Amino acid sequence: MAVEHKTPIDMQIRIVKSDGEHQVYKCLADVELDDNEQVSFVAGVSKNKRNIAA
Repeated sequence: MAVEHKTPIDMQIRIVKSDGEHQVYKCLADVELDDNEQVSFVAGVSKNKRNIAA
């Protein structure tokens, strides 16, 4: 059975639309690592969003 490690990290998700507009989401995510220290699951809640014109 895998031992679960949860590590909170700050992350940014950037979405680029076809018209060049960028949306950046910042969130604190819980990351679970598997036995090989590989990321097996990421869960996050958005806490900030900015729109950036290209």
